[in-house]
Amino acid sequence: MVAIGLFLVLGIIRGSSDEQDADSAPSSTIAPTEAPRGNAPDFSLAPPIIVLGEAGLLPALPATGDVPVAGDPAVGLTSPTVTGPSDTGESVSFGSGGSPTIVVMVTAADNVDGTIATASASLDSVGNISDARAILVVSGTAPEAKDWLEASGWPGVAIVDTSGSELLDSFGVSLTPHVVAIDDTGRVAARAAGVLNESNLRLLALSAIVGAQATESAASTTTAGADTTSTTVSPRAGTLYSTFAKIREEPHIDSPEVTTLVDQEGLDIDVLTANQRGWYLIRAGTIEGWIFGTFVLPPDAGLHVAITRGGDRAVLLDELGNESTEVNQSGPKVLVIDTSGDLWEVLLPNGGTAFVDPAVMRLVN
Repeated sequence: MVAIGLFLVLGIIRGSSDEQDADSAPSSTIAPTEAPRGNAPDFSLAPPIIVLGEAGLLPALPATGDVPVAGDPAVGLTSPTVTGPSDTGESVSFGSGGSPTIVVMVTAADNVDGTIATASASLDSVGNISDARAILVVSGTAPEAKDWLEASGWPGVAIVDTSGSELLDSFGVSLTPHVVAIDDTGRVAARAAGVLNESNLRLLALSAIVGAQATESAASTTTAGADTTSTTVSPRAGTLYSTFAKIREEPHIDSPEVTTLVDQEGLDIDVLTANQRGWYLIRAGTIEGWIFGTFVLPPDAGLHVAITRGGDRAVLLDELGNESTEVNQSGPKVLVIDTSGDLWEVLLPNGGTAFVDPAVMRLVN
């Protein structure tokens, strides 16, 4: 039996950079249908075809408040492939890979307010949540699904699931609404159920785009990066202060990237260590890695994040006030370690120090 819960769905990821400029249009995947809901004759639709992956039925979600669910045994497993009729009778598929996908699963008994209204508002003009295509699955009889969809006002792609509990069981669903993030290889990247906030949902979408392999390997690669030189503290809440921030395997500008957080400014993150020469080990959903302190608010005590008043790349100076040959890798932002002099001393991502003119900077915190 499928229990009934509540859920929120929102989106993520695309944009320009504090470390580099990048303007790219969102990719197009499945466009939302423009046909009226329930347009198929008598709205009589066959149940979807479900093909299980090599692991068979996905295991149920562990009981946890983590979002996405930490230690989810389904992450990395091949998703079941589903091909079923949309509410207009067209065939829709997901789970076979090709593009990152967020699948929202509900039953016709779920509340159409709140969760679905928020999800609807997050869809772009081609039915994506950022760069992840969004598909709604409504389980119930065909007439029930028709009535539910009309009441919900869902503007995107929807599959009508008349399989009983077969589709939900194949994804290990015991609570709806339920969201599964599937990467472009067709593997489960993250799952969650229950009441989620906007940041939670952006993290789920991030998992779909980054992929199962990155989320699986992030913890193991960053454990070595943490080493014994970082100061272990109780995790604290932080906020991402960047529209384009690179997460790295180790606390250095030359370290390999785990992933890049694009258009995620304001994202809730967990700060797992005290800063190490300005770098923090952070967790964003299922992803862990090191990020420089110009992109984390609030900073540790004794540090300040500053930004140029005009938004231009911060000019680095030497201790005499002459322009340095170094280029600021954090764009308009700097991590200030001393404000007592005529020039502010700043810490750089490469471990060095420089100075900036406070007349052209302002402190963020």
